[in-house]
Amino acid sequence: MPNQYDIGDIVRTSSTFTDTGGVKADPGTVHWVYTTPDGTDVLASRSGTSTASNGIHRTTDGVYYGDITTTASGPYHYRFNSTGNITTAAEWVFRVRKR
Repeated sequence: MPNQYDIGDIVRTSSTFTDTGGVKADPGTVHWVYTTPDGTDVLASRSGTSTASNGIHRTTDGVYYGDITTTASGPYHYRFNSTGNITTAAEWVFRVRKR
C-alpha cells in the first residue's frame, strides 16, 4: 500500500495474525484504532469469526482489515492488536496530501 493518499480516498488497513508456529490464526479479540491528523482516536473491537463486526472485517483465518475514509490532510496512525490465544500488536502510518 502506498504511504500517501488524497483527501476523500478510502484507505484499507489490514493485519495478519499468526500463532507461534507462523500459521495464520484468529485471536480471541481484535482491536483496531486509528488517529486522524487532528488527534481524534477512532476505536473498534471484535470477537468471533463472523465476516464483519464493528468496522473490522475478517477475510480468512487470521486476516482482518478496516477502511479509513480520509477527511483531512496530514498523518493517520493506525494500530491492530489482539488478545486471547494470540497476543500481539503492530502500528503503521500513512499521509494524506493537502489539496
